[in-house]
Amino acid sequence: MVFTGLSLMQVLAVLGLASAFTIAMYMLRQRRRPVPVPFVGLWEQVLGDSRSNRLFSSLRHLLSLLLSLCIVGALALAIGDPRPEGFDERREHLVILLDMGASMAARDVEPSRFGAALEVARAHCRSAGPGRAVLLASYDSAPTPRTPMVEDPQQLERALEALTPGARQSDHDAALRFALDVLRGKSRPRVLLLSDRARLRDDRLGKELERAGIEVQHRVFGTRGRNLAITAFSARRYPLERNQSELWLEIINTSERKQRVELQLLGDGQPIDAESLEIDARGRVRRVYDDITGVSQSLEARLLHPDAKGDDLALDDRRHALLPERRRSRVLCVTAGNRYLEAALLLDEYLDVDLVHPEAYAGTEGYDAAIFDATLPPEAPSVDSLYIHPAPSAAGVFAPFEVLGEAERPFFDRIDHKHPWLRHTALRDVNVGRALRLKLAPGDRAIAGSGGVPLLVSGERAGKKMLAIAFDIRDSDLPLRVAWPLLLLNGIDLFSTQRDDYRDTHHVGRFVELEVPEGDKRASLRTPSGSQRELVTANGRTGFMAEAPGFYELQLGDRRQLLAVNLEPGFDHELTPSGQLQLTGRTVPTPARKPTPPGEPPWALLAALALGLSMLEWITFHRRWTL
Repeated sequence: MVFTGLSLMQVLAVLGLASAFTIAMYMLRQRRRPVPVPFVGLWEQVLGDSRSNRLFSSLRHLLSLLLSLCIVGALALAIGDPRPEGFDERREHLVILLDMGASMAARDVEPSRFGAALEVARAHCRSAGPGRAVLLASYDSAPTPRTPMVEDPQQLERALEALTPGARQSDHDAALRFALDVLRGKSRPRVLLLSDRARLRDDRLGKELERAGIEVQHRVFGTRGRNLAITAFSARRYPLERNQSELWLEIINTSERKQRVELQLLGDGQPIDAESLEIDARGRVRRVYDDITGVSQSLEARLLHPDAKGDDLALDDRRHALLPERRRSRVLCVTAGNRYLEAALLLDEYLDVDLVHPEAYAGTEGYDAAIFDATLPPEAPSVDSLYIHPAPSAAGVFAPFEVLGEAERPFFDRIDHKHPWLRHTALRDVNVGRALRLKLAPGDRAIAGSGGVPLLVSGERAGKKMLAIAFDIRDSDLPLRVAWPLLLLNGIDLFSTQRDDYRDTHHVGRFVELEVPEGDKRASLRTPSGSQRELVTANGRTGFMAEAPGFYELQLGDRRQLLAVNLEPGFDHELTPSGQLQLTGRTVPTPARKPTPPGEPPWALLAALALGLSMLEWITFHRRWTL
């Protein structure tokens, strides 16, 4: 017999003190109050009978004392929580791994895959007790223990009530490795994996579990894989017309039958377009929506299903995007006169252009970008700059390149079409009379060129972005082509559009870190569910963990900032259950639907014995058998 609550010496100390106190209470004599009586003879007869029954009365008091001592002994042993010898070696240790990944929200089973898994987890939590300790852990991209290793079913069930499926993908390897670390060295270790899918990336993990003697069981949830999902969604403003936008999206059908769905587009929360689509089995549909007008900031795509049973997962039926702000940019154009350049700059209504003659140039302070047409500044400009034919004409000027000479009649045979400067341009057949042979500095990149002659170059100078056209546009037919204004405005757009203006889509499961303007010490966040919470700011930065897709609204003082959060890149929209888990070439078993109920612990039996003895003592006292 071993004691797992108090030690043996502590139990004996409690038992001795309680027994001494009980015996002391019984040894106290009751002091009778003297009462005068009218007839002494009658009471002498009564006292005589009392003396003859004194022995029996003593025995009755002794029986009451023994009952009290038995109650004290039972309670003292219950506090010690006695267990039989070798109990620790025979105790089972169970880790329940409950999958909370996005696919567990699928509704192909009632009420959902996660709801069905909760019922199984609850049944196994109720099996905790003497001889079976249970640890409950949930996992998606990382495991999270919800309870310690306990034998209390109520504590485990309370932890279950707070769990809901998330929006991340599940990492089964991380979950099983967590269970391996918890159960290593424990007696009778067992893992119960409750998931709809369980594919392991690390084959060595199964061997490690087998070497540790850990028994793994897997229960699969789900019956089919019907899912329609928006897998891609992006938006941009037109470079030449920033009041208009263009959308691109992709929808896939993972089911084995053709599905019909309605696609709805929303701008700033209001419907702007709707279309009914039919998607083949295992097919995908791509759509481009141009000339989207009247949208200031936010865009959302939604899938609406006429057949409620056609789609089992609602989480991937929405996508969110933000458009760059339509803000004006101040551009300084230093030129001796170039009608082609001036006309192209008039095409963008969001540009405030100041034309300055090279002799009147006084710096770039207060501008967002600068253009130097066949001229160079006396010193490096303090803003991003575009250089057209950057040939040094005099000493004492800032030269972004070393000019090695000139190239006659170069042509565009090497073009990086993926670079944003060349977006929507066609330069292959542009004719150039002559161009400068520019020596590129470390970090420079030739965007387009002719053999070894770079014609369009990007890089940095004095910590600012730099673009360069190696020829005079008037010595080519480029100004006569549509590519010229696009090339010019794309370049200015690269300068004037900062990183925060694009507000790149954030992803679920990632930490979103943001800069806080100087002076703002309080930041609040409104989540897609509508809940509001305060954020901590430190060293001019704040942040939060994105747990669900949607629009998050960040309030920084008087400034409001909207953030778009979508599912993580590479999200697997396939819902078909994977079947039983395979470890070391064998299929792991399915756990019993009704786990063996726990037996009553010895301390509970001792407590029940103490209660029964107390009831017996109460009955005998009131029946005056022990009085």
